[in-house]
Amino acid sequence: MYSSKDVALTVEKLLKRLEVEKDGLVLVHESDGFDPFYSKIILDGIQSHMKEGTVCVFGDCEFNSDVLVKDMVPYISNQERLVLSSGKMMQLMTLQQECIYVTHPSLMIATAGKFSRYFGRPTEMDFPYGSHSVFTDFYDLNATLILVGDVLELFEAKFAYATLDHHVIRKTACLKDKSVMTYLDIVPNYARIHDLVFNSKLLLYEQLDGQHIYGVKYRDFIDYLKEVL
Repeated sequence: MYSSKDVALTVEKLLKRLEVEKDGLVLVHESDGFDPFYSKIILDGIQSHMKEGTVCVFGDCEFNSDVLVKDMVPYISNQERLVLSSGKMMQLMTLQQECIYVTHPSLMIATAGKFSRYFGRPTEMDFPYGSHSVFTDFYDLNATLILVGDVLELFEAKFAYATLDHHVIRKTACLKDKSVMTYLDIVPNYARIHDLVFNSKLLLYEQLDGQHIYGVKYRDFIDYLKEVL
């Protein structure tokens, strides 16, 4: 196991390679299989680097969708939903007083920093990854995307489908305040996205005890997927 200092240095090295500005925006998506100790040190390192900027951490953005199929009605409260769909880093974010959630109930994104209140503004129910969503903001602000481990379901990639003519749309449902809310959403092919991203030369990475931390500019990530999907 690496020391906390080694982990912090690894994170800082990747952020420098990605030319992440201290007042910029970083999106963090953590895989389930990453070591919890490393998760804390990585998040601490990113937030330490981003003292003048904004950090957004993704949880499970598929948990609160297709709720009728999952038969969750009406057993899941808002607080229970937050707990069940939060990964390790996101749970750490909830301990921070300034933490704000993106408001669309199907999106599990915690944010802290100078843009957090803007990202927490009310948004339309339909197309939470569409042209009027926070993902447009992430793209326009040229956020840096950090993938902690081998992330299988790249929710953030759904924004690439929004501008394509051949994407599939479905009507689905999520829970909020124990009520069912229906909305339109894009249907992704997560397996194909994973193969396209991780088998490309798109990602920079650093190794950490046999695992990898990846990074890419979100704009480059989306532009690449628009070309190959």
